[in-house]
Amino acid sequence: MRFKRLRERMRIWTETDVQALEQAYDYWEKFQFDIIAAKMLDFGASERWPAKYCARKWEEIHPGQRGSFSNTPSNFLQDPWDTTSPVESLNYNHSPRQPTL
Repeated sequence: MRFKRLRERMRIWTETDVQALEQAYDYWEKFQFDIIAAKMLDFGASERWPAKYCARKWEEIHPGQRGSFSNTPSNFLQDPWDTTSPVESLNYNHSPRQPTL
């Protein structure tokens, strides 16, 4: 497992890989609600909804968050091996909670 992780970190993105990633992202950005509408039945929706209705409802319940990565947590796209431990990332400016009796 250790060598597998090492190989994964040492992989090099070629220009073709980067172009494919950009094209795939552009495709997803254009057709994201078509993909979402198709998957809703798999996740328990009672009927099939058109993509434009899914997009409209998403905007209604999440204004301004139409699926862009800018609204996801900042560590979402980071390499998991480059993150700090949960203990290191704690904010120590807060006083510890006192137990309630």
